[in-house]
Amino acid sequence: MEGYESAVVADVTKSDKRVTKCIRVRKYTGQGIVVYWRFAVLFDKATGKMCLVSAYDKGKGDYLEPLLESVRFNP
Repeated sequence: MEGYESAVVADVTKSDKRVTKCIRVRKYTGQGIVVYWRFAVLFDKATGKMCLVSAYDKGKGDYLEPLLESVRFNP
């Protein structure tokens, strides 16, 4: 994303009994274009496994939470 300005617009960590979820959203702007990079990491407490999700979009991030909720870690 060279040549674009960027800023972190969200940086959230949530934890429950099952997983710890870290989400960072970076907004890139330049040449009349706005792009959002959504980066999420899930850590499963029971298995010690993790899942990494990296996605780009144009500002509609409503898909990310259902996607993360659908991830299941098997022992």
